[in-house]
Amino acid sequence: MYQVIESRDVYDGMICDIRIDDIKISDDIEIRREVILQKPTVSVLPIDDDGKILLVRQYRHPIGRYAYEIPAGFIEDGETPQECAARETAEEIGFKPGRLDFVCAIHPAIGISNMESHIFIGRDLVETGQSLDHDEFLTVERRGLDECMAMIKTGEISSAQTVVALLAYFYKH
Repeated sequence: MYQVIESRDVYDGMICDIRIDDIKISDDIEIRREVILQKPTVSVLPIDDDGKILLVRQYRHPIGRYAYEIPAGFIEDGETPQECAARETAEEIGFKPGRLDFVCAIHPAIGISNMESHIFIGRDLVETGQSLDHDEFLTVERRGLDECMAMIKTGEISSAQTVVALLAYFYKH
């Protein structure tokens, strides 16, 4: 049945908005859900000519630790996922992919957020130099695929988009 009875915007932020929905799921059951609304994103698994994967290492406040991830960011208004993928990769790691292969689109937090992330594999990297935002502090590390797969097992890599991209590459490699 799932009928929204009432929907209230409770927060309007820079990177997300929050809404509370009261939902009727049957004649005698109503539930309340918090919904995080975000722009769609892209994530790119950049692979250099030697087959090394370029990972970004940066502090992530929500989890309270440094994390290994692939370049990612929000799609700007009027920008295609491919354009965003090329831009974000160049900004974060200083290399623009000459080729982008679409892997899939995922919803990494489907129970609470509408966020959709378009995942690509980037190849034929051309050096451009980094162009980080004022609040971005990250390092770029080159790792082999086997090492990245081991990092998933140990929890060093836990970003959903990064795990999906690495597994997709591992199984097609």
